[in-house]
Amino acid sequence: MSILTTPPQTRASRADQARERTPHYRVTFLGVIRSEWIKTVGLRSTWWTLGVTTVVIVGFAALISGSLALMGDSEGVPVAGFRLDAVTVGLSFAQLAVAVLGALLITGEFTTGSVRSTFSAVPGRTAVILGKGMILIVLVAITGLVSTALAFAVGIPAFSGTGYSFDASDTATWRVLLGTSLYLVTLALFSLGVGAIMRNSTGTIFALVAILFVLPMITSIAGSFKATEWIGTAGEYLPSNAGNQLLATTTLPGDLTPWQGYGVLAVWTVVALIVGIVLTKKRDA
Repeated sequence: MSILTTPPQTRASRADQARERTPHYRVTFLGVIRSEWIKTVGLRSTWWTLGVTTVVIVGFAALISGSLALMGDSEGVPVAGFRLDAVTVGLSFAQLAVAVLGALLITGEFTTGSVRSTFSAVPGRTAVILGKGMILIVLVAITGLVSTALAFAVGIPAFSGTGYSFDASDTATWRVLLGTSLYLVTLALFSLGVGAIMRNSTGTIFALVAILFVLPMITSIAGSFKATEWIGTAGEYLPSNAGNQLLATTTLPGDLTPWQGYGVLAVWTVVALIVGIVLTKKRDA
């Protein structure tokens, strides 16, 4: 009497069968963007930073516009040259919130270790950085446009009765209105690049504060002395100093023009993103 037996499955054959049963998925850039969108909008820090940006821009616009308008009424101080500056003065503080958002979008994953799963799903890694950049562009652009529109809506009534009215035909007005959002978007992308380079939330935020606030202050003070004027000139090419030229209502001879200033900021941003992508691909998660 013989017993029929079947040969045991080898490990290779079982793996082949498992692969046949498992559906094959192809990673697409659209899928990466969708994944990054879900992760980003699900973070409370995203909405906190965007909310702070809006509140600061609108709040400062209301405060400064009202103050300047009252000065014009009671002391005869002309307000026509101040209105655009008044509605965007909050940008100096709001930019830090946007910078923090751009940094945390990448450094947060390194801090929690979830970046390992992200890079396992997208081995090329470049698409991850670019996908996060696309999400930043959408969220920050909308926030910047809404915040600036609200700032104008709050600031303009403060000047009623002062002899100054809104001039929709003035190209400088539209440059400031749209340039605020453009500046914030570019700054957020720059911060994303710095975050990809440093991979640490605390270190990245410290570096951004130094670049956006401390260094401009130091170069401004040093440039006020005759022997160190060159430091002040070099300081004009720092990201925040150059980018803010886009929002300037007046420029002095020798200053960067609005679009030259934005071009300098764009170069800083492109360099930061390229270096961040290269290092992200080279280093271990």
